Amino acid sequence: MKTKKALLAEKLTLEQAIQALQAKAHKSTRKDHTDGSFTVSVPITAMDMKQMAALRVKLNQTDSLLNQRKSTTRKTASPLSIKDPDLLTEQMLAERWHCSTSRLQRWRAANTGPTYLKIGGKVLYRKEDVSAYEAAHLVKTEPKT
Repeated sequence: MKTKKALLAEKLTLEQAIQALQAKAHKSTRKDHTDGSFTVSVPITAMDMKQMAALRVKLNQTDSLLNQRKSTTRKTASPLSIKDPDLLTEQMLAERWHCSTSRLQRWRAANTGPTYLKIGGKVLYRKEDVSAYEAAHLVKTEPKT
């Protein structure tokens, strides 16, 4: 995904290209004839019009990307959140162990895996239980002699 700076630069370039084409279109001249008719000379071509339409579409896309970036809120730490929590959620443990949450759910259903708490329907793992489980499953390798 493009950075905000790159999107702003692209937007500026697109706006300048559109302005250049519009300026070219405004250089039209009108010539009045003696019989009451007139002729308009427009230096912009059909190809220029297609290019301007394509530039406007791209500009709208860039604007919508910029607006999406504005609307997304950054996750900030709440006053209650702790950097190194004593309790881990199912998602946090799954991320720590690089496994799926469904694996942890299967282990709980089979009465295997680390000890857990269930508070108000929410599954939580105490850090010391997770560390103990990790220590119990540590595989030590012996060098070959």
